[in-house]
Amino acid sequence: MGFRGAIPRGSDHQSYLNPRRQSNQAVQKAKDPFSGKANSADLDNNRDDLLECGRTELSLSNPIRTMQLRLPFLLITCSIIFILAPAQGANLAPALPGSVASVAAYHRALTRLEQMLEARSMKLGAPIYFRIFKRSGELEVWLRQSEGRFELFKTYIICRYSGNLGPKLKKGDKQGPEGFYTVRFDQMNPWSRNHLSFNLGYPNEYDQLHKRSGSALMVHGGCTSTGCYAMTDYYMDEIYTLADRALAGGQTEFQVHIFPFRLTQANLALYRSSRWYDFWLNLKQGYDLFEQYRLPPKVEVINQRYTFRHHYERSIAQIDP
Repeated sequence: MGFRGAIPRGSDHQSYLNPRRQSNQAVQKAKDPFSGKANSADLDNNRDDLLECGRTELSLSNPIRTMQLRLPFLLITCSIIFILAPAQGANLAPALPGSVASVAAYHRALTRLEQMLEARSMKLGAPIYFRIFKRSGELEVWLRQSEGRFELFKTYIICRYSGNLGPKLKKGDKQGPEGFYTVRFDQMNPWSRNHLSFNLGYPNEYDQLHKRSGSALMVHGGCTSTGCYAMTDYYMDEIYTLADRALAGGQTEFQVHIFPFRLTQANLALYRSSRWYDFWLNLKQGYDLFEQYRLPPKVEVINQRYTFRHHYERSIAQIDP
């Protein structure tokens, strides 16, 4: 049974009701990172870029003379690139994928994000952390402050997710995952059929040890779900931009922690008879560490259970539920 949240109103949202919106066009125009294919428009654009790099201000009818004039310049340029590239490349972060859709989303969301960030003394590009709560249909975005701890930036209403409380078990069960997931730059998908998305990385190590199957579980735009968390295009503009800028700013990966509900003692008491009660007690250990320190814990899997280290002790943290 899915959860449907309120659709934001206002002139800024109306562009998402336009069937010719740019995000749909971008899916057709941009290169598909998974298939490696590009359409003819992409090839033409690349060809134009190469031609542009070869042009000079010379206007000579003799092609041999033109090449003679260009050759010394090209040799010098290539030599400089060859010498400098290794030194510069060693310090460069991996290139983030981009598309017309992700660039358009950035420009649509930038003004309102800057206003919200300024009001909270936060910065675009700060390290990011996500929490998802199924029962209440909420996605929280946390950003790291200058002193090192994370602070809540905004809580988004999930437009739709599928399945019930409890983890995803197998491919095709249309169940949203629960647990601790990590997203790296290569899991960002600006070419998504659902506007924009990032892959949660299911199944993680814990899921694999428990023989759970499935793939391509996302946080994405739109408002349909078969195991993913759909946020609407309007909200995904903000969420994707915040995550993309955090990775571009130097964060190598970010965590997404997915819970059935807020794991307080009172809430857990309501589900004592659930088959997932012990699993949720294990999740509560990581939940409690973040609640206490406002830092995402380091997550490991030992003896088929999640174990956690916080940033103030080297030992594995054991927290009584």
